[in-house]
Amino acid sequence: MWWETKRIYLDYASSTLPLKEAISAMREVEGLIGNSGGIHTEAVKAKEVLEDARDKVALELGAKSREVVFTSGLTEAINLAVLGFARH
Repeated sequence: MWWETKRIYLDYASSTLPLKEAISAMREVEGLIGNSGGIHTEAVKAKEVLEDARDKVALELGAKSREVVFTSGLTEAINLAVLGFARH
């Protein structure tokens, strides 16, 4: 039967496995709490980690840190790109 043949999975929408490097980076900040917009100790640490990540991404992309924007997901990223393009 057709369903007994070897399957090739092509539907990775929202389920793509992260790179080992990404998992490692996430483990480094596991347990870190604090809203990066706050002023308390935990928030300041979160802000430092966030800005360090922004600097590293910018360096890899040959961009300025202020040009790197992190989003919560694909829909938000697409909307940001479309709005930026439309306003340009």
